Amino acid sequence: SIKEIRDLVQAKLGKHPCWLQIQITLALHAGKDVVGCAKTGAGKTLSFWIPLLMALEEGQDKMTFVVTPLNLLGKQNVAELEKASLNGIAVSAKNANTQTFKDIEEGKYHVVIINPELLMRCPEVEKMW
Repeated sequence: SIKEIRDLVQAKLGKHPCWLQIQITLALHAGKDVVGCAKTGAGKTLSFWIPLLMALEEGQDKMTFVVTPLNLLGKQNVAELEKASLNGIAVSAKNANTQTFKDIEEGKYHVVIINPELLMRCPEVEKMW
């Protein structure tokens, strides 16, 4: 229910999701593909975390991949996830090594944030798919 989603997000992240975030969450949780368009700072990223929180709360073992063109944004997202006790990694040229990808494959992280360049050109990423 919407109330359960709001309560979960408040408890885990200390945030109150808006109507758009709730609608995106419900669609993603139902297995639908979603394209969300909103201005910078509107809270699109929270829409990725809520379905993950819900799945983990239900005892499911899930991982979310997020593609971002900005490495700094990836680092900020990892810091935000830590507040909710979610393990995340922002993969960049600095840490795109064998151990990092081994950890990802072994499920060490709930969230993997990666830039498009690495996603398209890194052999270790290709092996995961």
